Amino acid sequence: MAKKKSSKPAAKTFPVVYVIAICDAVARDPNSHKSTVYGIFDSLIAPKLPAEVFFSVYVRIHGEPGVRKLQLKLLDEAGGVVKDAGGPEFEFDFGKQPVAEMSVRVVGLSLGRGKYRIAVFCEKKNIGMSYPLVVAKGKGEKKQSKAKS
Repeated sequence: MAKKKSSKPAAKTFPVVYVIAICDAVARDPNSHKSTVYGIFDSLIAPKLPAEVFFSVYVRIHGEPGVRKLQLKLLDEAGGVVKDAGGPEFEFDFGKQPVAEMSVRVVGLSLGRGKYRIAVFCEKKNIGMSYPLVVAKGKGEKKQSKAKS
């Protein structure tokens, strides 16, 4: 007996985030195409706030065949998008390769004290995994005392 075809369109599947990290830098080897992630962290301590922050974000994603538009967004504690932190959309064709990597450099973004999250969006939908970033005020570096001779 033949199966009846469903009149419903197939549900759209979204990519799955395998890795997401905030770090100092990401390097990609031109020969092996392997990525190296340097200095992973989840908090920034600044001597004054708001702080001008510099960091990179590394993401590794697996997707079903098809072209998808992905975007990284920095969200505040309430889930709102932080101004000027949405970044560009990246288009990936998961049909050519089921795994995609992206790294984005954030330069000179002004952040106040608080809890933030870097989240991955696919076609305007948050696809789940996110990474925390806490910004706090701390003391400046201690001055070294001069040695007495």
